Amino acid sequence: MAKQFRASEEVSALIAQVQGQVDAIKSKWDSAEPTPEDVSKMNELVSQLETLAQEQQLATAEERLQKFRASQEEPSRPAPKFTVPAQAKKVLTPGELFHSALRHGFRDPIDNETQYRMKRAGYDIGSNVTFKTDFSLINSKKRKQYRTLSKGANPGNDLVFENYSNNVVEIMALQSPLLSVLNIESTDNGNPTTYFTLDDSANESTDITASGGSELSPTIPDKDVSDGKKKCGIFTITSGYQKVTRQELSDSYVKLEGDFQRWSATRHALKLERDIVLGNGNGETGREGLLSCDTTVTPISGGAWTYAGLKNFIVGFDTRYRADIVLLVSEATYAEMAADLVDENERSYFDINIQNDQEYTTFFGKKIFVSKYMSDGMVLGFDPNYFVVRTKDTQSFDVLKEKFYPLLGYCGLMDFGCMGNFPTGACKSIALTS
Repeated sequence: MAKQFRASEEVSALIAQVQGQVDAIKSKWDSAEPTPEDVSKMNELVSQLETLAQEQQLATAEERLQKFRASQEEPSRPAPKFTVPAQAKKVLTPGELFHSALRHGFRDPIDNETQYRMKRAGYDIGSNVTFKTDFSLINSKKRKQYRTLSKGANPGNDLVFENYSNNVVEIMALQSPLLSVLNIESTDNGNPTTYFTLDDSANESTDITASGGSELSPTIPDKDVSDGKKKCGIFTITSGYQKVTRQELSDSYVKLEGDFQRWSATRHALKLERDIVLGNGNGETGREGLLSCDTTVTPISGGAWTYAGLKNFIVGFDTRYRADIVLLVSEATYAEMAADLVDENERSYFDINIQNDQEYTTFFGKKIFVSKYMSDGMVLGFDPNYFVVRTKDTQSFDVLKEKFYPLLGYCGLMDFGCMGNFPTGACKSIALTS
């Protein structure tokens, strides 16, 4: 049987261990005379070091021999490795996916790869086409970056939408800037949701000795928070059928489907704005609008808008809500205010700003939004944090063939609800009188 050698690393570790014991005895001799036991121990350790040194030489030689034998057994040229080159797959843009989704079921069949990519992009295809859409991103504070640099023959030349959802929310926000300041909840179901209203503005703390009380017999009054609750449901709206011929679809490729997408989002935005302003429901049975929630204050008289009158209206809001309030007016009222609110040098008290490609006006630091659904001759001020807008996180397109044959009919659908959940003094309006 061949003798088994310890590895050279193991022998080196043993040498270091014995050397440490030798150094310990030598340091002891520096301060005292060596004892016979120390001398005997030293001789024993030195003998061990000599033996280990010889063993290390043998172990090193054995390792070199094994390495040499292994090199002789290896082939001088390694076997070739074959790799199958990956085939480049076409990456479909959101517009092309949208195009394929709307044509699914009434035109050429879609290959499995495209259907897989459509599913990954959030397109649910069947009798209709459903798109995942995060409507909460209509809010400008949440909508940070919704485009990305294009990649292709000319990388970086264009900014393109990353997905269908980001395209829709931008279109809706540009169509109705009012939506961009509202807190829009995007949920996966349309069930009514309960919201609680807690108003503690009338209460303040008191001393325990108030009302005849004492430290040993305190008087602690009842001061319950004024509370209430409301439910907000979700209701379906439709853009109406948009008819097109098969020839138009064949000629336009992606463009016409993109037009449907824009038209549908624009119509939805206008319907949202209308009901957010004029809704006369209670939230649960129908949409409740801002004009159903406002409290009127003393009007501005004299037949002209004044800086002092509008400033006092803003300052009249409770300090808890004043920081975030926005103003809403009609187109005619905005024109009147722009003409009236100037200083003696005809300089406007309005400031013009741009954010996320949207232009807006401010007065006394508050954003002014214009809506064609507002009544003329009045200004509505409200804290948007207390107005609830709920949406379902999908948008659907129905495609009908039989009803309009030989035309095709596209119908956009979405679901939303809204209601005011304002505490006292967070939604007020002021009118102009002659």
